[in-house]
Amino acid sequence: LPATAGRDVVVRTILESLAATTAAVLEEVGGFVGAPVGGVCVIGGGAGNRLLNDLIADAAGVTVRAGSTEATATGNALVQGVAIGVWEDLRGARRALDPAPV
Repeated sequence: LPATAGRDVVVRTILESLAATTAAVLEEVGGFVGAPVGGVCVIGGGAGNRLLNDLIADAAGVTVRAGSTEATATGNALVQGVAIGVWEDLRGARRALDPAPV
């Protein structure tokens, strides 16, 4: 980037780099498992960035679903809940996050 690049150009370049890296990793994963990856769920802070998710979808050719922006905190709470006996195991803790049937 030129030294005169504005903040918007720098941010866009970072997001494009993240998308390209994600696409490369998904391609490697597809090769490892023997099937292309058809979709990805973005969690954490990136889940709230629509441009990043669109760039990943375009670069990797996959469907991108935005998950929780607080995935780390949620996972931590679930693991601690298992540790103190709120849930028997992580599978049960995970079910606690499923939406109630309508």
